[in-house]
Amino acid sequence: MSFSATFKPLVVGIMFSCLTFPAIGQSFYKEKTPKNNIWALGAGPSFIYGDNAGPYGTWDFLWKPAITGSYTKKFSRHFGYQISTGIQWISSSPDGLYGPRIEEIWRSRGSAFTFRGQAFYLDLMPVFWLFPYENHMNRGIFNLYGGMGLGALFVNRKESYSYNATETRANTFTAHVPIRAGINYKLDNWSDLALEGTLLISFSDELDGNAGFNRFGDHMAQIQVVYKKHFNWKSKAQ
Repeated sequence: MSFSATFKPLVVGIMFSCLTFPAIGQSFYKEKTPKNNIWALGAGPSFIYGDNAGPYGTWDFLWKPAITGSYTKKFSRHFGYQISTGIQWISSSPDGLYGPRIEEIWRSRGSAFTFRGQAFYLDLMPVFWLFPYENHMNRGIFNLYGGMGLGALFVNRKESYSYNATETRANTFTAHVPIRAGINYKLDNWSDLALEGTLLISFSDELDGNAGFNRFGDHMAQIQVVYKKHFNWKSKAQ
């Protein structure tokens, strides 16, 4: 057997290793750098707690879709801050559920019987992860998280002051307190899937055009499935 036939495969293997090792090392170093930025997109059912959107004791309220996008910056093993924006479709309950006596009260107060529209929200809140992690590569399969913050809420709606009456346009702008909590599932090294519950506690009782009938103000609730992606901003040097 000749020398070339014996050592040619070894030489080719060494050359291949020399060419590929820098790329492997670069990839390893890249993933060793924590990806502390997370963008997310969620969607799911929602409802509004309003004066004319129930009755809630019999679950006679309408579920409507909601969509939320967010950006999270993780700054420690447990904490980060999150900015969220989205839209929730809102509506009053089906006609006639409250009965003639309550309808007469609404009529005397000049309160809306029906409404339909959209609520747009923007808020900022700190986020707490129950199980800490330093790097996106070593986070657990499951994690629990939550947070509470402050934001702005704008409702654009059409409302009517009796059933089957002509609708008029109205809007309300107010502040709100977002409360979010969820369970996170790790899909791979860079992405997660979460089931998240949200309460948007508003500072207004006018989101539905009807004030003072319920004991509390108007608030919104959501249940969303959220897809999350971990990333780093690219520097100019890259």
